[in-house]
Amino acid sequence: MKKRDIEIIKKALSKLVGQSLRDAYRFAGASIHFGFGDMLEDDCFYKDESGKLARDESGKLLRRKSLRPKYALRNECAMRVTCGNEILFAKADIFLPNTKLMKKANIENDGIFDWKAFDWDVVGDNYFDEMIEKYIGDDPFEFVVKKIDVSKFGDLKISFENGFVLELFVDGSGGEESWRFFDVFSEERHLVVLGDGIEDASEE
Repeated sequence: MKKRDIEIIKKALSKLVGQSLRDAYRFAGASIHFGFGDMLEDDCFYKDESGKLARDESGKLLRRKSLRPKYALRNECAMRVTCGNEILFAKADIFLPNTKLMKKANIENDGIFDWKAFDWDVVGDNYFDEMIEKYIGDDPFEFVVKKIDVSKFGDLKISFENGFVLELFVDGSGGEESWRFFDVFSEERHLVVLGDGIEDASEE
């Protein structure tokens, strides 16, 4: 990755220093969303309990007012959250069953887990969903960004004041998307980090 790309990334992400992590969740399978900054009112499409877009009787999508964090960090690549010398959870945990399902297997099936029946994409059924709820939850007010570091490959390290660290690792060598950062309420182009640079390095 070019040095100029790294400087653009650092400049864009520097606005997160002092901001709070507001939410974190999976969307679209193994993609992961992190929301930062002030909570602002937004007119968005309504989703039902299963996460699907809701429609009225005529088939028109329903909209509602809601509060959303100003900044979004969306991850497609390898990632982990650590504290001290411990890895609390990582992206590969998405494909593992949660502790409740494992306990059920231990009780009912002598510890033999039925992998064929396991659907990792069901919200809450995998270990990643369980851990992100445990450590971050719905109101992570104590997660304030202390420092941003960017490696020569575009890997991102966000250190929080409470000792937690979020790391994203660019794990492709070509033009596939690893992660992106953007202002939810702005029409400005997203900062998209690829395996070989950023999507548009010519704007700055």
